[in-house]
This record gives sequence, structure tokens and C-alpha cells, in this order.
Amino acid sequence: MTKIRKILGSAIPINFYSKEENFDIYWQSFLSSRLGEIYQSIPWQELIESFHLQDSKKGRESIFSPRGKIALQILKSYTGLSDRALVERLNSDYQFQFFCDVSISVESPLKCHKILSDIRTELGLKLNIQSSQEVLSNFWKPYMTDIDEVLEDATCYESSMRYPTDAKLLWEANEWIFKQINVFCKTLKIRKPRNKYGEQKSKQLSFSKKKRKTKKQTKKRIKSLLYLLNKLLKQLSDIMELLPYDTILSNVYFDRLDAILTIVEQQEQLYKGEKVKDRIVSIDKAYIRPIVRGKESKRVEFGAKANIIQVDGINMIDHISFNAFNEGIRLEETITLSENLFKVKVKKIAGDNIYANNNNRSFCTKNGIITSFVKKGKRAKDEEELEQVRKKLATKRATKMEGAFGTQKNHYGLN
Repeated sequence: MTKIRKILGSAIPINFYSKEENFDIYWQSFLSSRLGEIYQSIPWQELIESFHLQDSKKGRESIFSPRGKIALQILKSYTGLSDRALVERLNSDYQFQFFCDVSISVESPLKCHKILSDIRTELGLKLNIQSSQEVLSNFWKPYMTDIDEVLEDATCYESSMRYPTDAKLLWEANEWIFKQINVFCKTLKIRKPRNKYGEQKSKQLSFSKKKRKTKKQTKKRIKSLLYLLNKLLKQLSDIMELLPYDTILSNVYFDRLDAILTIVEQQEQLYKGEKVKDRIVSIDKAYIRPIVRGKESKRVEFGAKANIIQVDGINMIDHISFNAFNEGIRLEETITLSENLFKVKVKKIAGDNIYANNNNRSFCTKNGIITSFVKKGKRAKDEEELEQVRKKLATKRATKMEGAFGTQKNHYGLN
């Protein structure tokens, strides 16, 4: 066994050999590590084909290969590091470099961490959840057991955002519009139009500092903010007409402006006591909708709602949307998904009470599928055996499924 020596204070000189000179030693060390085991459990070539990725033959050569781009995202979720920290670790860790199919010289390390965000955007536009899940399930199926047993549940993967209130949302919209007015006035070298922005800023600060806000105070604040926002939008519209005809504004600008115009309409309806469909709760993430979950600790969540199936500890996405949906009517689709992925007829399925409707019960009875649902109707001859199976399925769903959600949110960046 090689003796471990300290570098500093050692009288014996230590020779450092690069991984290029001793590639086989480094490579075998990587494969025997935990990260190497994960590397060998991923069908890289099939995943690359499902993303339709290929090396560009035009322009500057990409730093990361198609395999490296996918590996970067897996590594980010596995380590839980920020983009900046991941780039720093990638520069110094040969195992990370092997995993991402890249060799980074000590003399010229990666410095721009924004490349990870660009790659993530590229993969997000090309991602097909269904085809990627088919690739993974085909590769993992020989190593799995109990693939005829499905656990099902829904969860919400929340987005990082402040808790939305009508007053906060309207003030953020006012801030953004006021900033655009200042930028355009500076560009055109014209005088800024008069408005009550400064006065409302002081009032908003006082309002936000109050621990308890009455309905009357909140309604009064919303009315003032709506009035100011309509005035600022009118001023912005007048200034934009003065811009040169060849002025180019980004798509982000127009998307944000459209979101604010929609917010004004929705907030005016809410102020009058009317119901609003597809309510916007953030000007930065206009696609996010409130998802009412009915939990004791958190009644409403903001993010993507997903209906998930679990087969032998592996979670697969049945349906995901930023809009609320009823997962209870998707049981037939989840059974079809499992049978298509693993090519085995489903014999057992577990879900909570929302899935135990009459249509789902009839479907499962017709197809000979044992469920975890509480029994309805007459007692069967083998009721005691079936009751034991139902209890076991319900316990699995409550422990394994909920445990998997907790692991995803606490350790893999889905919180």
C-alpha cells in the first residue's frame, strides 16, 4: 500500500504526473469511484440521439461535446453546486472532467460560468421527456425487478420566487415601467414626464413595513398602484412613439411589457371582485400559475405540477404543467406509460385517495389490476389476502414515493 505523504513540510520530493501521461491509472480510478458508477449507468449515445445533438461543423469548435453537455446537467443536479462553483470544481477535478468528456489544462482553465446556462437553455429547447424516458427505461430494464408494480403520485416542483401578493406584483410592474421611461428619456435626451412615482415609493415602503395589513389598507394601496401604473404605461407609450424607426428592442422587453399589460387587466378585475383565469403572479416568470395543493403547511404552491409514476425506485414523468390539473383522471394514462416503457403488463398500482374514483376502479377491475384503494362493495372470498396486498402497496407509496420526492427536493435541486 502506498504511503500517504503531506506535500507541505515533506523532505522527499513528490513527482506529479498528469492524467495524459498516466491515463489508464486515472481512468480506472474514475470508473471505480461513485461518480464512475453513475457514468457507466447512463446510455450516453442513445441520450444524445434523443436530444438530436451533434458536433457543429461550422464556426468555432465547441468546448463541450454533445455527451459533455448532457453530463454537465447531470453533474449539476448530483453535486448541487452553483454554475460558478461547478466550473471551479471542473477546472481542478479530473473525475469531473472524465465525466463531462473534456480535458481542461491547468494553464487555461474555464473562466466563464455562463456557458452552463447557455447549454441548459439549448438542452431545454431540445428535450423530449417521452423519448428520453424510453431510452433510460430500455437501458435499465434488465437490472430492475417488480416492473409490473406501479406507484403513482403528484407533486409540485416550486420555482424560486418571492411569495406573490397583489401589492408586490403591482409595485414591481411600476418599478420596471418607471425604469424604462428613464432609459428612453436619457437616450432621447428629453425631459422626464411628471408623475407620483416618488410619493408612491415612500407609501409602498411604509405599507411593506407593516406587520399587519387590513383589507381596507391593502385595497387602498392596490387602487393607488393601479392608477400609477396606468399613468406610467400611458407615458411610456407616448415616449416610445418618439423613438427612431430603426430602434431595435429585445423580445424580452416586449414579453415583459405584455405580461404587465395583462397584469393590469387581471388586477382591475380582481379589484372589482371578479374571478381571473390564468392569473399571472410574477412579471419575471409570467408562465407560473398558483397551484392549490391543500396542504396544512402550504396551501398554495408556485411552480410546475407533475404526475409521477415510480417503478422499482425509478421515477418517470407522466405529465408536467405549470397550469393546475386533476391527477386523479390520469391513472389510465400512467398505466399505459408504464407498459410502453417497460413492455410488461401492470398487475399492481398504488395511489392516494384522489385516484380512487369509480372510473379508475372499474378500469383496474376490468384489467385485473390490484390497487391500494379502500375496498367498496361486497367482500370477496380472498378478501384477507387482498387486504394485505393493499396495505403493502399503500405503505410503499407513502414511504418510497414520498421519500423520492423529498430526496429530489432536498438533494437534487428541485426545491
